[in-house]
This record gives sequence, structure tokens and C-alpha cells, in this order.
Amino acid sequence: AGPGSRVAVEGPAGGFVLPRRLPRELLFAAGGTGIAPLRSMLASSLARPAAPSITLIYSARTPEEFAFAREWRRLARLGRIRLVMTATREAGAAWRGRRGRVQPAWVAALVKGRDPLCFVCGPDAFVAGLMDMLRAAGVPARKVRRERY
Repeated sequence: AGPGSRVAVEGPAGGFVLPRRLPRELLFAAGGTGIAPLRSMLASSLARPAAPSITLIYSARTPEEFAFAREWRRLARLGRIRLVMTATREAGAAWRGRRGRVQPAWVAALVKGRDPLCFVCGPDAFVAGLMDMLRAAGVPARKVRRERY
């Protein structure tokens, strides 16, 4: 196909999307590159006139592997999101985030007294672990959307 060619385009497919009417609380949990679809959801949510309360849990192997880290920290400093970043492998003394895999106690503390709609994206093991942690923290399955790879 060259310049001026017609192409057929379809809209996005699948169910890993924000609802038209946002709830008051959202929790996004990303493992590694699973942050990519969540970034656009988060930005879209913050752009709404009545932006919901947003929590972002983001896990990567090393501090260097966090995509958009400055953006997340800036949003957290401005009070736009609650942020938990954890490096699961090598992290030098300069790293100020958490260390190790996401822990059930962290998830329980982040959802306690809240009723978030949750979006979880990342590798299979990350998604499965977060699903278990959310369930154990009392989040009903109908309030959790997932995308794994």
C-alpha cells in the first residue's frame, strides 16, 4: 500500500478499558511493561472533570526499568495519585522506592476502607499474584479487570 491507499481500520477490541462512567476510586497495578495500557487509562482518568482517587502500584526488576518514573513521581508529589513503586531485583543505595515483590500487606493497606475498580496488567505470575492479593483484601472479582502476557 502506498500513499493515498485506502485501509480498513477497526476500533479497539477487548474488555480491558475504562468504563464510560468512572467510579470514585481506581487502582492500577502494573508489572514491567504492563504499565503501557495503564498509563493511558490513568491519564484519561485524571483529565476528567471529576477525576477519581487513583492509586498506582508499579513493579519492575530494577529502578532503570520503570517507564515514565518522573511522571509518576510528579503526579504523586502533586497529590494526583497515590504511588507505590517497588524494584524486585537490583536497586542501589540511591533507590528510594520499595524493594521486593508486591506484598499482600501493601495491597490490603491500599484498598482498606476503599472500593476501587482495579486494573491489573503484566506478566502472568504478576497478574495471578495481584488477583490473589486483591481477593484476600476483600476486593470482589467483579471489581477487578486484568490483562496478562
